[in-house]
Amino acid sequence: MGLLDLWLAHLNLGLLIFLRLASALFLTPPLGARQVPAPVRLGLAAGLTFLATPLVAVRAPALPGDALAFAGIAAKEVLVGLALGWMATLALNVAQMAGELLDVNAGFSVASLINPTTDFHVSLLGQLKFLLASLIFLGTGAHHLTLAAILGSYQVCPVNGLTLGSASVGVVFGAAGRMLGSAIQLAAPVAATLFLAEVALGIANRALPQLNVMILSLSIKGLLALVALAVCLPVVGWGIARLTASIGSDVALLARGLGS
Repeated sequence: MGLLDLWLAHLNLGLLIFLRLASALFLTPPLGARQVPAPVRLGLAAGLTFLATPLVAVRAPALPGDALAFAGIAAKEVLVGLALGWMATLALNVAQMAGELLDVNAGFSVASLINPTTDFHVSLLGQLKFLLASLIFLGTGAHHLTLAAILGSYQVCPVNGLTLGSASVGVVFGAAGRMLGSAIQLAAPVAATLFLAEVALGIANRALPQLNVMILSLSIKGLLALVALAVCLPVVGWGIARLTASIGSDVALLARGLGS
């Protein structure tokens, strides 16, 4: 029996696999970017489904013949795919959050750009760190590990295997807390520089009250933020690389939590 014959024999199962993969790919970077046409994402999901269906069918449970029960399983697969895709985008959003934390102190928050990936308004340093994280994500090959983790989710969370228990909730909250701490760490070097600048400007304001410190602080802190970011860029890049390298394992951990 050829690959096509195997796929046709498990057509309903293939549809469920397609729903999970398509949902995940619609969020997973870089395919989750709005510039990527929907037919490209759907085509990749269909190709992966064609290859994965015969392998998943070996361990797949029997599917119900009732249409309503099948629709419930389809909804579960879409939810699993969206959860895995959200986990894959978390590290890049953390890098953007780290930049936005700095923009508030540096005075860049008054200016905003449209992030072409999410189509949302973001600040200058937030967009810079998001693009840096995207380049590191692609350059280190982390997208291959992420895709492998999504395909490997069927080993720990098979079709119709979603269980929203304490394990999955713990994984989500644990990842969110860890990523929030990572955002603070990525912003810490430049934030410390801006804090010292605030102290120095406060002293200058007390010593020279006739000096318009408020106006000067905008340009001074903005310049210091850019200089400090340039100096700390290797450290920031190393931190972002650690985040993106863990995306695949985080996706696999979430899949295990969803299936337990």
